[in-house]
Amino acid sequence: MKRYLILSIVMCCSLGGLTLNAQSTNQGDGATNAKVTSSNQNFLTVAYGLGKGNLLYWGLKTLEQAMPTDPNATLINAQVSKTPISFVKFEYRIKPKHSLGLNFAHNVFSVNGDLKDSFFYNDMGVRVQTTLGVKYSSTSCNIRYNYFINPEDKVQCYIGASMGIRGNRISVTSNSKFFNKNINGLGLSLASVPTVGGDLTLGFRGDIYKSLMLFGEVGAAKAIIQGGLAYRF
Repeated sequence: MKRYLILSIVMCCSLGGLTLNAQSTNQGDGATNAKVTSSNQNFLTVAYGLGKGNLLYWGLKTLEQAMPTDPNATLINAQVSKTPISFVKFEYRIKPKHSLGLNFAHNVFSVNGDLKDSFFYNDMGVRVQTTLGVKYSSTSCNIRYNYFINPEDKVQCYIGASMGIRGNRISVTSNSKFFNKNINGLGLSLASVPTVGGDLTLGFRGDIYKSLMLFGEVGAAKAIIQGGLAYRF
């Protein structure tokens, strides 16, 4: 009888020790998981990307193709060019599904050509055709909000909206000194005043190596399609 009693006490002690051990292990795992979740909830993301597709640029390219066949066109031999549309993004994840940040975007469009039936004599007395160049540059700074649909997945989808200030600058140049003087009186500074702008996009983001991520967005912005790299701190 004593042997059975002693054996029962030993088994109870062993079971109690195993239970305490399991509880402490589970608590440790829970603390680790909580720590991971906490670190994923609050982090700063910096991103850089390039965009493609702009309505203004498409409109200018359409005009470029139509001008050679238009007998009433004032600008001939027109060429439309642009620089890559670039984006820089700073974002802070305030909650698993919500983030706030700043978006900067920049693009430049240029139209260059010759004025039809417009000639002048330069300083050397040579008759040359008048050229005209128009350059439009725009830089925007927007406050951005993102809503993450699936924040716990490796590839996250989100909807983003922003609103802010868009700085515009228009410059016109010509090879004619007389034409340049008249251009300065056209009030181009009025056309270069800042305006209010914004965007609305659908995007995705996924880890490719540790804290390095790949992102892509499509929607109404300076570029209809944009993508690049992001780094999470």
